[in-house]
Amino acid sequence: MGLVGTLAADGPIAASDIVGSFVDTFLSLALSPGGVLVLVLLVLRFASGLRGATARRDPERRFSRAQKAELLRRAGGRCEHHHPLFGRCDQQVRLEADHIHPHSRGGWTHLANGQALCRRHNKAKRARVPTNRELRQLAKRRALYYPPGVPLHVVRRAPKGTPVPSRPPVVVPPSVATLMAPPRPRPVAPAAPALPIPAVVDTTETRRFDPPRPVEVLVDGAWRPGLQQGWRREGEAWTADVSWFAGYAVAEGRQVDRVPADQIRLPPSVTR
Repeated sequence: MGLVGTLAADGPIAASDIVGSFVDTFLSLALSPGGVLVLVLLVLRFASGLRGATARRDPERRFSRAQKAELLRRAGGRCEHHHPLFGRCDQQVRLEADHIHPHSRGGWTHLANGQALCRRHNKAKRARVPTNRELRQLAKRRALYYPPGVPLHVVRRAPKGTPVPSRPPVVVPPSVATLMAPPRPRPVAPAAPALPIPAVVDTTETRRFDPPRPVEVLVDGAWRPGLQQGWRREGEAWTADVSWFAGYAVAEGRQVDRVPADQIRLPPSVTR
């Protein structure tokens, strides 16, 4: 006879009787050798799920285009996922910038917490928090393919004292009454007096790229990846507004500079 049948035979079933029976069953399971193992596994599984869940999130959710380009450059344009048996993934297309320590668990949106993953491995990773041992193994593997001078170790969260970027202001849409109101007449400004035409014609010309296009910049005698913001012509001389990534110790530490046109070129993979 089951638990309900036993209670029904003794009289009306009370809520306290049912709760007491479940408590007794739980205690008997917890005191058994197999029950202790099950409880320990449940506690460890619950703790791993909560690890980092209460950490403060970085207001910046996604990596910028420049950060993604730098992560792909550091990884050699290849997925960084490593399988214990088959080694590193060989995917070189449809790569994505991924938070090693997930952003939803308090991960920092910074190059120190980023890696290049193909779409399949990024989707399979989800919000899993890596262990410290896995991060040490990743740093050892990166020493084989990372450029010299680039930090190998992962920084999960922003160090204390790091300034937090402010969130963009919330734009409140206008009310229906404002949209339906008749347009107000605009004041007419008085006509400006006619100015004499200057004798010298300005030959300055600019052309912007939106978004900036990837190029190679001649930096310290080597062609390195960068982003061209636009062209500028002053007389017969053409210059380019370009930016390169952090780590290039040039131009007194600036990341955006104006260089002669012969110091930039399109990457070989880009069709002219």
